[in-house]
Amino acid sequence: MKGLKSGEHMTAQYPKWIWGFLYYHPGDPRLIVPIRNGKDHIFNYAKPMAMVLTVASVLLPGLGLLLMIAGLINFFDLVMANLVLIIVPTLVVLACVASVVASIFIREDEPGSGLLPSHGAIQVPWDR
Repeated sequence: MKGLKSGEHMTAQYPKWIWGFLYYHPGDPRLIVPIRNGKDHIFNYAKPMAMVLTVASVLLPGLGLLLMIAGLINFFDLVMANLVLIIVPTLVVLACVASVVASIFIREDEPGSGLLPSHGAIQVPWDR
């Protein structure tokens, strides 16, 4: 019996997912799609707007920090004038990263396939 090489199982099972957590499907008209376990959402990176939103949410907070370090704006101006442009996208990115990390470590749709032991090996209070 011939085994699968590393990563082939994920590619064969989810052909539209890059590295198992980035969704890329040009035929799907949606910009935001549910992730594989159906509890959270992620961008469809086949759409140009997904890349624009991702790059903007990474670069805008960095730009604000660089301007603050350079002394061109002070912290109060940064917070008050750029609340919507810097802090909110940063929180959105952090929430997305936390969601992706959680979905990698705890995947309830396939017991035993995440990085943590299978469901039932760890007892949580709400599972009793």
